[in-house]
Amino acid sequence: MKSLQELASDDLRGKQKLTLIVLVACVGIFGLHWKYFYNIATGPHEASAVDFEDPGAVQYVKSEGTFVKVGSSTSRKLGIEVGTYRLHEVGDVRVLVHTEPDFEGKTVSGRVEAVPKDVRESMGDELGAAPYMINAYVSYWLSPNLIMLITMVVFPIAVLVFLRQKLRGKDPMGHPQIAKLKEFGNPMTVVSEIEADMERNGVPENGLPVYSSDRWMVFFGDSLRIYAQDAVIAFGLRSGAVSSINVFLKGQSFVESVFLDNDIAGDVAEYLAAGQPEKHVRDVETFEKNWNPKAVAKTYA
Repeated sequence: MKSLQELASDDLRGKQKLTLIVLVACVGIFGLHWKYFYNIATGPHEASAVDFEDPGAVQYVKSEGTFVKVGSSTSRKLGIEVGTYRLHEVGDVRVLVHTEPDFEGKTVSGRVEAVPKDVRESMGDELGAAPYMINAYVSYWLSPNLIMLITMVVFPIAVLVFLRQKLRGKDPMGHPQIAKLKEFGNPMTVVSEIEADMERNGVPENGLPVYSSDRWMVFFGDSLRIYAQDAVIAFGLRSGAVSSINVFLKGQSFVESVFLDNDIAGDVAEYLAAGQPEKHVRDVETFEKNWNPKAVAKTYA
């Protein structure tokens, strides 16, 4: 078995790799939506310069003039008007514009998009409108789909996390689970004491990624976790599509979940229960609903 320092370094390396995968995925999604960024950088474009038969890469436009109401968009559930369609002439081209119901302005800006089939059949063809319209109902800045909006939030966070991980490097002292041991003294000295404890008492012979003694509870599977037994109020197995050992800590309102493969989660729970039966919770879901961080350890059999 690797030392805790090696496990901490491996864990840091794995988390850095995962963050890099997230960043690459974000860049890939941005690449698929390159037109959005192109238009943010270069738009809004004048509608008079846009071909509403085939706008190409142009998506963000603005226009000024007269907007004549020719129809409405309604809520199917409520049956009320939620938007209006207006006819706008751009040169000799008739363009439909979707606006808010109370729109009374002379200028619009929005996204160029294909006229919906039902709108085209009900009014677009009759009015001789171009196949592309201006959707001024929603700001172009907020027009990307949900995945894109989520990616725009995740990306800067992932960049900051990755930079922090790079600065921290693979030094075990940079691992949160090692760093938090400073409350017991020098973290590396405490790690040595835990390893000596593990050497003296032995880890499970069946290769379970867990160790428990009167002083420490250690998980060293996909993610390193180290808990002082004095801080552990209770623990138990939460089964599901992905199983976990839920750990309830003294003075901590949120529950820490250690995710495990389903085929070993039950064995890990049994191993922990054998060493600390008074802390073992059988009905984790009920216990979690009633969890009080000020609770004291007692038997929850």
